[in-house]
Amino acid sequence: MKAKIDIIGNGSSNKLYRRTGDFVVACNVPQHNYTYDCLSIIDNQPIVWMMKNDWTPSVPVYCLNKNKKQADAKNVKGDWRDVYKDQSRWNSGLHAAEHFAQTYDEIHLWGMDSFYSNDYTSQMDELIVRRSRPNLNKWWRPAWDQIFDKHKDTSFVIHIPKGECCDFKKENVIVRQESLAIS
Repeated sequence: MKAKIDIIGNGSSNKLYRRTGDFVVACNVPQHNYTYDCLSIIDNQPIVWMMKNDWTPSVPVYCLNKNKKQADAKNVKGDWRDVYKDQSRWNSGLHAAEHFAQTYDEIHLWGMDSFYSNDYTSQMDELIVRRSRPNLNKWWRPAWDQIFDKHKDTSFVIHIPKGECCDFKKENVIVRQESLAIS
């Protein structure tokens, strides 16, 4: 049996999420109610928010060395794990995918709207106000290509809303169109 992992981004399409993996990664300070096993943080703004709001992550935080140092300096409690290599212009989902592709056979990517659009808004934007963003796909898409090419033995499943189009054409990339589950 293949080991599967879910990585949930903060794009609006994360409302389509249905657990598929044995382990779940949420990015930054999640605004959804899904259960997750760890956080992926590569920006300092979430750490500042945690300090100001006296919020302690209840799960391990996979991060860059600079994030662990800042959490320590700001006295933000938690299990901060310096496991990522700093990559310029990468987001927390990219870092998580690169890290976990070394140990998981199948990675499900949810709530990453930049796969099918140029919408870079995040559900976290209401908590942490960010300046306007440039066209991040000019960095993110080549980085995804690099990860998909490097980890050819890992299957990547990109979940997007029904009717949208994702242009990644790789043997190890599967695009699944999803609809909201009817309760």
